[in-house]
Amino acid sequence: MVGNCIIDEDAVCKASQQEIIRRYYAALVERRKGSISSDIVEKEELLMEKANISIADRPVVAAAKSKRRKFPMVLRRQFLFRMAVLLPERQQLF
Repeated sequence: MVGNCIIDEDAVCKASQQEIIRRYYAALVERRKGSISSDIVEKEELLMEKANISIADRPVVAAAKSKRRKFPMVLRRQFLFRMAVLLPERQQLF
């Protein structure tokens, strides 16, 4: 077991930052559904601030927002999820 440890600390740090942002967006969705309070979202924002990260640090956010501008939501009461997936080759799928 000795020697089977994490050797790329930078990769671990980036992955944890991406997870914080992912949880922030999950909290936004749950708040909009009404299943959690705004306090949870505020805690996620505080965690992002302490980690010195923003939503701009997640590459798929910009891609999803550009899709939103091209295809605005018609019905206000229905949830329309837009997403982008970042592949290992840095290609984005919509």
